[in-house]
Amino acid sequence: LDLQLQTYTYDVKYHFPSLNNWDVTAGVNGMYQNNTVTNGTEFVIPNYHQFDVGGFILGKKTFGKLDIAGGARLDGRSFNNQSLYTDANPVTGFDMPVYGADTVSAQKVFSAYKHNFSGFSGSIGATYNFTEKLSVKANLSRGYRAPNIAELSANGVHPGTNIYQIGSDQLKPEFSLQQDVGLVYSSKYAVIQVSLFNNVINNYIYNQKLSSVNGGDSVIVQGNQTFKFVASKANLWGGELSVDLHPIKQLHFENSLS
Repeated sequence: LDLQLQTYTYDVKYHFPSLNNWDVTAGVNGMYQNNTVTNGTEFVIPNYHQFDVGGFILGKKTFGKLDIAGGARLDGRSFNNQSLYTDANPVTGFDMPVYGADTVSAQKVFSAYKHNFSGFSGSIGATYNFTEKLSVKANLSRGYRAPNIAELSANGVHPGTNIYQIGSDQLKPEFSLQQDVGLVYSSKYAVIQVSLFNNVINNYIYNQKLSSVNGGDSVIVQGNQTFKFVASKANLWGGELSVDLHPIKQLHFENSLS
């Protein structure tokens, strides 16, 4: 494979002086990636580079027994992958990249693809402390995730899973809307937490096994099933319960259910 991935991350934050008990932080972070695959003989993803940038602001304040916190973020991703043609090396028999006039009779493994993705995410949440031991929490959030290199451009046998993986350049960013509520009781001898959540995701990206026209597994390379990244709407929901009983400080009985 000989994947050569270079990643540079950056993160700048500014914590504003507290004003009327508001704690506010703003900043920008992201990364630059450059990946080279053409020194190998197996090709699952193409050469690519991408640049991510996201600006955000966070704030929180306490009003007596009520704590509120929220934030907003705007993300952008510039993505660009290169095309790749390969042909068998006459000496080794392994595939190798070819360029220029040699591409006429070669196999096209990857097509060039360039796209910009962007999205907004944010959340607002509150905690009400009935007593020092009992509190209730609620949160509403919107999430965003851009497709990654494998989901967009993969085309080859993944050596770790023994499947032929196919990406799709038609994928759009995922957007989610989640609601969750929780109850926390904390005393000298017990900590009990209960929470419920509901998350609706548009353009949820997942890996789907492909079937042949005859109903069996689709096989491009013998011995490997074929999977392709597709998108659909998804609804994830559930709850969690955790109980930590400690009759003495040194002894805890921890139980959880989800």
